[in-house]
Amino acid sequence: MTFIQLDQLIRETMPDSPERRDILSGVNDLSEGINQMLGFLLATQNWTYNENEDTWKQKKTVIRQVNNPLR
Repeated sequence: MTFIQLDQLIRETMPDSPERRDILSGVNDLSEGINQMLGFLLATQNWTYNENEDTWKQKKTVIRQVNNPLR
């Protein structure tokens, strides 16, 4: 079940009340927290988000020689 489906189910089954608003707020907070954590974890693994295409792509890692090679 996705957060959108859970939100719809709560809206359909519960009457409008402060408790329902608190539950929906909590569901929204969980969804936002998971999205932020996933974005952070993907960013630390060299993934970037393209807003135009709504996709994640892995960046190529550039390997640089720090020390001069031994001869």
